[in-house]
Amino acid sequence: VCAALDYAHKAGIVHRDIKPANIMVLDGFKIKVTDFGIARFESAQMSMTQTGIAMGTPFYIAPEQLRGEAVDRRCDIFSLGVVAYELLTRKRPFDGQNISALIYSITQTNPEPPSKLDAAIPGLFDFVISKSLAKDPRQRYQNAEDMGNELAAFVEDMAGAKAYRR
Repeated sequence: VCAALDYAHKAGIVHRDIKPANIMVLDGFKIKVTDFGIARFESAQMSMTQTGIAMGTPFYIAPEQLRGEAVDRRCDIFSLGVVAYELLTRKRPFDGQNISALIYSITQTNPEPPSKLDAAIPGLFDFVISKSLAKDPRQRYQNAEDMGNELAAFVEDMAGAKAYRR
């Protein structure tokens, strides 16, 4: 998913609706990111489509999208962080009884680290999730390639550690 987002971002495209339903796992574990229906070319002026209407699926929208601020590739990274959290913990990092409570949760609260919910989750994921879900986009991964490289290095380290133990 990081590689697909990196490809789109390098072409100047921001997806704006990264969520599980838009990520397909094909034969051979090939990943396809789908539904670029609300995607836009990245620009300094890009924010919401209309005044007061944030585009995307509420549970996965970045705080700056909800505030009507400029939207760039880091919004997709936030959304991917939400998907990763949900994949690891089987629960969403942000929730609310209604849309106002959900917006408050996304913009004002930090989720429990995944390893606190399941001790079997390696601590590196706490770091990756925390960085991708930072409220301030300047504190997030600045591109999907960096996020992907960090995860790939972890997988390589784990594979090497398993081979070493044998």
